[in-house]
Amino acid sequence: MENLTIAIETNSKRLLLLAFGFAMLVFAGLSFVWGIANTAAMQAEEKELAELMVTLAPSDPQTHYAAALLLDGSFEPSDFERASYHYERAAALAPYNYFLWLELGRARERRGDREGGLKALGKAKELAPNYSSVRWSVGNALVRQGSVEEGFDEIIGAVGGDEKYASPAAGLAWQIAEGDAAIARRYLRGSTEALGELAVTIARDGRLDDSMAIWSELPKGEKTSTLKKQGEGLLARMIESKHFRNAVTITNDIGGDDEGPLRGKIVNGGFESPVKQPTASIFDWQIGTGRSPQIALTDGHKRSGSYSLVLVFNPAERGKIDRQLSQTIAVEPGRAYTLQLFYRAKLETSIGLRWKVISAADGQALATSEVLMNNSEWASSKTRFRIPVGTDGIVLSLIRENCVATLCPLSGEIWFDDLELIEEPQA
Repeated sequence: MENLTIAIETNSKRLLLLAFGFAMLVFAGLSFVWGIANTAAMQAEEKELAELMVTLAPSDPQTHYAAALLLDGSFEPSDFERASYHYERAAALAPYNYFLWLELGRARERRGDREGGLKALGKAKELAPNYSSVRWSVGNALVRQGSVEEGFDEIIGAVGGDEKYASPAAGLAWQIAEGDAAIARRYLRGSTEALGELAVTIARDGRLDDSMAIWSELPKGEKTSTLKKQGEGLLARMIESKHFRNAVTITNDIGGDDEGPLRGKIVNGGFESPVKQPTASIFDWQIGTGRSPQIALTDGHKRSGSYSLVLVFNPAERGKIDRQLSQTIAVEPGRAYTLQLFYRAKLETSIGLRWKVISAADGQALATSEVLMNNSEWASSKTRFRIPVGTDGIVLSLIRENCVATLCPLSGEIWFDDLELIEEPQA
């Protein structure tokens, strides 16, 4: 291979070549220093080190931004002015970086310069018009300056791009509306996620009727998907507040089940579906933990359909009866009902098994069935009771009488089928 030779004909050309080489060495050195300063500044934990890196790379926006963050985080009044300077320099050195304008806008607002903050945030939106973080900050700035409607237009845009803003948007709307649910709903118009969060927020404040009014107007198809999380939060609040009729409505909505729990109806009273499901709601059969009795569906004895429910009490577990069988049911306040059920039993016991109806509002007993006697054929049991005014939920529970501590001498089997509540006609 032939070597490439450059002829240097004059002294001026030699000087030019030397100058070019020196410039390249300086550029390389500066680039190296810039890189070191940039990396050190971004990893610095002390504000003094970050500012030292700024002196090494004064034209690097990242070193200014790193210094601004550390100075801002010191919470020392003397550092605020220096932090502001570095925020300003960072944005000025990188005028097309929306993030630095966003941080500058927030910093100006924190220091009371709302007009300047909004101007910087406007620049960030100009550079990144569809970014949720930008629209959220712009919207909040507008709200704080009194342009509430315009601000919520931006906030709703932020929620549309990132659902994490739905909950804070609902909280802000509720705060600005000062307890007026209609105004809060207007602010959040067009955002089902934010309105779902508003329903939860209002429920936490005890405004359950307003909360349900909002929930009932949301798209039914979205309650099983995008609104399911909000529905679960609202359901928890309704159960906690003992509003069981509302809880039934929400349970059916988020489950997408038009044939789910109904007011005044026992779920799976004929035991044709599994009774211990991982996703069981409060309105399904609840079976406590423990070993005794064994509880299962059986096709060995059934009054109707394909199955009944059998409870098997093992003599070896005579002192360890610890599993409870119960169900919560939403009912109409002030109405009278009859609990009707069918059973057959083959038990050896000195205790009495009964069904007990308990107010879900305060735990008071409303009625207790007759003692379930041994029967080789299906026998019926009927228990009448009335729901107190102000109560809309009951708990139906199988109880044992005459137990001394955990000593309940009981063995054998009992089957149940076709449990139902019958609402009596109003006078």
